[in-house]
Amino acid sequence: MCNLRKAKLVDKLSALELYRYSIFFRNYIENVAEDCLKNGLVLESTGRNVSEAKLSRLKVQLKNALLNCIISYRFHGIEYVLVKTKDTLLDLKEPVN
Repeated sequence: MCNLRKAKLVDKLSALELYRYSIFFRNYIENVAEDCLKNGLVLESTGRNVSEAKLSRLKVQLKNALLNCIISYRFHGIEYVLVKTKDTLLDLKEPVN
């Protein structure tokens, strides 16, 4: 069953407003990765058995992954979203599509 209140709200949205929001979110997605690279990443360990050397190596891998995302976005024109997954992929050197 269709909710008439929601249908009326959708009818009131203008194409210009939708365009403004889409530009905002597109810029937000692009700028977050750039800001992380520009301002630097700070990693802190939650366990005692993680050394500073391991954190430094992870930091370099994360920077490379973010850079690959930005390059992929610029050259292919596709949106990207970084998410934390529960998969078993541990090698961050693999290219990002």
